[in-house]
Amino acid sequence: MRLVARRALTALAIFLGTAFADAAALNSNPACSMDKMERDPSSVIAPCSALLNENDISPEQRAQALFVRGSAYHRTGRPDIAAPDYDEALKLDRNNDEIYIARANAALLLDQHDFAEAVVRVALKINPKNPRALQSPRFHRSAIANSRLPRHCSEEQGQALRADQQIRSGPA
Repeated sequence: MRLVARRALTALAIFLGTAFADAAALNSNPACSMDKMERDPSSVIAPCSALLNENDISPEQRAQALFVRGSAYHRTGRPDIAAPDYDEALKLDRNNDEIYIARANAALLLDQHDFAEAVVRVALKINPKNPRALQSPRFHRSAIANSRLPRHCSEEQGQALRADQQIRSGPA
């Protein structure tokens, strides 16, 4: 029994060490990180671009740098430049539901409502409990404005969203 427990702990330690090493590798450039982007979006664009010009980065690092740079463009009011970065990141990391949500929000800003709805649906297939996908105000307001409600909304949620839209648009 002790031998089995020791082997299990050893395997867990190896797994966790590998996971932390992979996470550290993805964030090896703190100047191009989501944390830095959250604090100062414009400050990550040049470092991420420099990282993307390197030939020896992994596909995972390239996807993360594209996502961070796209997020920076998005946050600085340039969704037209963010969208291609998100698209390239998704080619490299097709299972990252957060990139899909960011891409959907950029599409909404570009008045691509049908595309945004389709992208949110992909994100929900990857992670049905993604709170950003389920509660994205831009997505819900866009769906209401276009007389559509997301299929994942209950009738009660739909009524609440319609009421919210009426309140926001003011008296008729």
